[in-house]
Amino acid sequence: GYGTPSQQSSTPVFSVAADLLDIRDRVVFGPHQSTNTQAETYTLDRRGFALVDLLSRGDVRMLGGTGTTGALLQTPGNITVTAAQIYPATRATGTITAGYTGIEAKLLVGSVLNILRYGDTDPDVPYSAFGLLTLAADTINQGGVVRAPFGRITLGSLSSGSVPQADSIHLLAGSITSVSGVGLVMPYGGSV
Repeated sequence: GYGTPSQQSSTPVFSVAADLLDIRDRVVFGPHQSTNTQAETYTLDRRGFALVDLLSRGDVRMLGGTGTTGALLQTPGNITVTAAQIYPATRATGTITAGYTGIEAKLLVGSVLNILRYGDTDPDVPYSAFGLLTLAADTINQGGVVRAPFGRITLGSLSSGSVPQADSIHLLAGSITSVSGVGLVMPYGGSV
């Protein structure tokens, strides 16, 4: 595991700009973890970032993971994602969490996840189907394009009772939040 987030205060910004961003497996900022190497036990405590700022001039794809958790982007700080659109790959699970505490469904009070649109045009529906996407923070400002064709989008963290948890969710003017597959023509399945 990755333990819990570091409690060290942090002001730096982690910023990435690219034509396409793929998030796979688990990406955690600011981990706090005790590790036993059989020779010794030590504690890793790395300060995170106050803001994780991701800019894609194209898409942000959540590709899933090698384990059962799917693709996870987690930080105890805030996150801003600017992209043409955000979506999970086919049958993939993706979660973006600002205010990550390491405690199931608990978010840091005051944490903010901003989803912003890159460009003025509506991108085509991505070649993806049956994916699951969760966006979690105390406050979610959805001003971008978030899609999961024929899948599920959850705004807020899921509690153990499967109830979304967030203080404020803002669906801003011009944003698209959709699980529609209208316009999507893609082969899916297999043969026996």
